[in-house]
Amino acid sequence: MEKTEEPPSLNTEEEGSEKEKIWCLQRVGRDRDWLRLSEDSEVSVGRGLNVTHQILSASCPLMISRTHCVFKRSEDRQWTVTDNKV
Repeated sequence: MEKTEEPPSLNTEEEGSEKEKIWCLQRVGRDRDWLRLSEDSEVSVGRGLNVTHQILSASCPLMISRTHCVFKRSEDRQWTVTDNKV
């Protein structure tokens, strides 16, 4: 995962195309970076191996569950967050 201080570029690859928003989450703390939310798919976040973005906590490792939450974009272009209480 690339670490940057600024959000990913909003430029599209094709010239003349309409710029689209790129949805991201920003991590805070020592390992500050941006996590991109891919369009038309589910994005899972947690400490497990089978997640889109793996996040770990050295100070409190069990604070984050294996599959902590899932972000999903609906057909009407709205994002929902599902908390996986396990």
